[in-house]
Amino acid sequence: MPNSKPFIPKSLRPGSRIGIAAPAGPFNPDKFSAGIKILEDHGFEPFIPFQLTTRKGYLAGGDIHRAEVIQRRLRDSVGDMSHWNEFDYVIVNDDFDKAVNDLGQTLGNEGAAFASSRPELAPLLENLLGS
Repeated sequence: MPNSKPFIPKSLRPGSRIGIAAPAGPFNPDKFSAGIKILEDHGFEPFIPFQLTTRKGYLAGGDIHRAEVIQRRLRDSVGDMSHWNEFDYVIVNDDFDKAVNDLGQTLGNEGAAFASSRPELAPLLENLLGS
């Protein structure tokens, strides 16, 4: 049974800044505020871009804005991934539902299978990063 206390990897510490992106569509502001409060209650510093709540019809802002958010996140992800061996756990796959499930296991203190020390990660991430 998963531990009800949230698991926070060593690489995330109180004061760590966590960027928020929502390029797909508008979101429920009450649920968003509740999520931000959870991050703040755990000592994190959420970074909320000033255009996060921009709307254009049913979308989260105009095409150019949404494309910039995605491009910036993809660009930053390369930098994030280059530090993979500094993290306690690493989840890599191309199935979003599986990734969410794997993350849930890790947060529930059942993430040993995702330890960053597993030998198959180095060649996989070197290939992904082109190093």
